[in-house]
Amino acid sequence: MAAAKQVVPGLFAIPTGVVNTFLLDAADGCALIDAGLPGRVDDILRGIAAAGKRPADVRHLIVTHAHADHIGSLAAIRAATGAAVYCHPADAAIVTAGSGFRPLSVSPGVASWLVWRLFIRPILRRYPHVDPAPVDHHLSDGQVLSIAGGLTVVHAPGHCAGQVALLWEAHGGVLLAADAAANVLGLRPSPAYESWAVGDQSLRRLSALDFQVACFGHGKAIVGEAAVRFRRRWPVSRLQFGGT
Repeated sequence: MAAAKQVVPGLFAIPTGVVNTFLLDAADGCALIDAGLPGRVDDILRGIAAAGKRPADVRHLIVTHAHADHIGSLAAIRAATGAAVYCHPADAAIVTAGSGFRPLSVSPGVASWLVWRLFIRPILRRYPHVDPAPVDHHLSDGQVLSIAGGLTVVHAPGHCAGQVALLWEAHGGVLLAADAAANVLGLRPSPAYESWAVGDQSLRRLSALDFQVACFGHGKAIVGEAAVRFRRRWPVSRLQFGGT
């Protein structure tokens, strides 16, 4: 397994099996976005080292949402780095308990059903609990984190009530979409949602943003005209762009 891959300068993808974590390089403290499944701490630490950083360089641990494949190694990474944990309030209780995951339903389509049966349902059954971790900071929609020149929080529920995406200002805009969408066999919705209707609304809201690059919890990054591809997949109304 590759230890880390640069997506754009300053942003590295760290594969941890079926899910990606991301390292955002910043001189005043790096940010790790998500923490994979349980038992992936060594993979993540190797990825941090491959990006030329030490565990102590990581000062921020951002949870995009509280599912076991994104917070499974959070407690271990926090112990290894001493970094502060950030999470949306809707998911904070799950992070601090390491349990209480909300139920998911399969999104429309045969491909979603297959991924559900082969990957998601086995993960849910295998990991009903993960190690708990404290939450140091709550995230709110529209909040701009003073990380790497500016990281905007976009609440994007549906897949998970506390799901957030992150918009980095660099490189014409980099959207860290987490599991609001996936890029596996093409750009598509995630295979499962707590509420598909809410998730669809969130995808159209993300489509209205300006970004050149999109990264996902599952699948490859899109580098170049990523927002154009989102808008083709999830059209945006004029009202969302501020029209009348």
